[in-house]
Amino acid sequence: MKAYISSRRFHPGHFSHMHANYLMLTEVGFESCLYVNSGFDAESANLNRINHFSQLCADKQFQYLIVWFPSIQSVFDMLYVRLFRRNAKIIYFFHEPYDSFSNYLKSGFSLLKTIKITIVQIFNFCLVALANKIVLPSNAALKIYEANYAWLNKPHLRLPLLFSDELLGPILEFPERRFISYLGTIAEDHAFDQFVLFVAKASEEGIFPELQFLIATRSDLPEWAVKQLARAMETKKLIVRSGKPLTNTEINTYYHASVVVWNAYKRSMQSGVMPKAFMFGTPVLVSELNQSEFFINHERGELIAQYNYESFVSTVNAIIANFPMYSKCSREAFLTQYFYKAHSQEFLKFISSPAESAA
Repeated sequence: MKAYISSRRFHPGHFSHMHANYLMLTEVGFESCLYVNSGFDAESANLNRINHFSQLCADKQFQYLIVWFPSIQSVFDMLYVRLFRRNAKIIYFFHEPYDSFSNYLKSGFSLLKTIKITIVQIFNFCLVALANKIVLPSNAALKIYEANYAWLNKPHLRLPLLFSDELLGPILEFPERRFISYLGTIAEDHAFDQFVLFVAKASEEGIFPELQFLIATRSDLPEWAVKQLARAMETKKLIVRSGKPLTNTEINTYYHASVVVWNAYKRSMQSGVMPKAFMFGTPVLVSELNQSEFFINHERGELIAQYNYESFVSTVNAIIANFPMYSKCSREAFLTQYFYKAHSQEFLKFISSPAESAA
């Protein structure tokens, strides 16, 4: 059987999920092929892949189209499969079921940004409606899906985000790690403003003298953040890599070099930051607002009870004081929760079962 694993828009963080799905299916006997934006070509040089709709249309034999991320192009891909390849099944990994207009506002999004998110959800709804089966990454996503989308009567499965194991060599010990890190997109609901306040004050007070702060993101650093962080950057207490996409290798290097990674978001149905951190034995900071079933306090990181400087300092100090335990538990969490080999049979059973018995 042949399966196309698809993301039609480029985001470097997407590759890890698709690669894991590719390996999972290949190992159980599928002919796997990536159907991706050309931006992924460097990462997928040694893998089967196509980049264009015409190539999909030319293949009359595939049985599955597995769509990982929403895009307008994916809507047309799904329509084509529905109309002209009716024997093929469409599986959609639905990362962010639409919550509510008010909850996005409460999470810190502006009115304009919330309206944009709502419009984007129209495309997401089309993908859900066109798919044969839906995969959801967390209990939070599953709950919202069953509340708002169940009337579509789509077979669905809760499955953690999939990753291959990208750790090369042993896990770094504490003395070899340099950073307290913010990695990934700068977004209103990621509480980036709180991380900036933490960095600015910690740098001013000279705490964590053996460590640096790191911001690594494809997003542009906002002007207000540049002003607040100017002193930290001047003294090299803060390292900033922003404004352009990072390679997967660069991303992995930063995760592995971190003592702890910021994941204390105001809302989240899924996060690629947490499993990536766990992959490299790196604990995380989370908030009460985004605590998920994949996080265990005092083992895989620390829970921030409230956004204030004292909480940030105390939680980081707790991790520094017993880093080997946190690192061991984090690595174990990756292997049991996110590593694709832990979910191969469950996923294969789900996609291959008849629609009426798959829910």
